[in-house]
Amino acid sequence: MSGTGRSARTAGGLAAALVGLLGRSLRLRVAGLEHVEPCWRAAHPLIYAVWHGGILLVPWLYARLRRRSAIRPVVVLASR
Repeated sequence: MSGTGRSARTAGGLAAALVGLLGRSLRLRVAGLEHVEPCWRAAHPLIYAVWHGGILLVPWLYARLRRRSAIRPVVVLASR
């Protein structure tokens, strides 16, 4: 394996660990799931909008919601 691939994988693992630690330190209140859960169950397409300051927590929130709901896989589109 090349040094670049190894360092990218290490950086990715470190970033995931840091997001996990950050997520455990938060008190998060999710409101409005009763409106979204029927769409998840019916497999309707949804669009989620996240402002730049919250994008780091999307993978953590997705993992938490996936454990308790019928949430579907997410595809991400980010702009610069």
